Order: sequence, then structure tokens, then C-alpha cells
Amino acid sequence: MTPAEEKLAELNQPSLWSGINAYRSDPLIVDLTAGLPRSTREDLENMGRYVTSPEAQELARMATRARRSCARTARAASVWMSSNSIRHGTR
Repeated sequence: MTPAEEKLAELNQPSLWSGINAYRSDPLIVDLTAGLPRSTREDLENMGRYVTSPEAQELARMATRARRSCARTARAASVWMSSNSIRHGTR
């Protein structure tokens, strides 16, 4: 990705969902889990709050950026290996 494409990718991220509970915001999931033990539903509530927290969103952003960086490195290594093998007659 070019620097311009990276900047656009960052700008294209959805805004933080702070204050929304991902578990509670899905009525079907709430209905499907209604018969589960209370402790399990409380765990789902906690996870639902966490996944939309600024901390979790920042970790997701960092992971996306790292994945892109790894993909660029892998592509560069592949190109280098291909050009090296052609020069040395191993291909």
C-alpha cells in the first residue's frame, strides 16, 4: 500500500462505538442466550461492553496495521526470492 492508500485506509475506519454493548445491541443473540446460566450471560455482557471500548478498537486498529505491514514484507520477500532464483539459475 502506498502512503496515500494507508492514510485513506485509516480515515475509512468506523468511528469508535464507545458506550454500545455489542451483546445487548443484538436482540436475536439476547433471545438465543436467554436460557443460559446467569454467569454466562454476565460474561457476554462484559465482552459486549469490551469489544466496543476504545481500548479494543485501538487494538483492532493496531492489528490491522500490523497485518498490512506483514503482507507488504511477505510480498517484498517473495519478489526478492523470485528475482534471486532467476539470477542464480535455480528457477
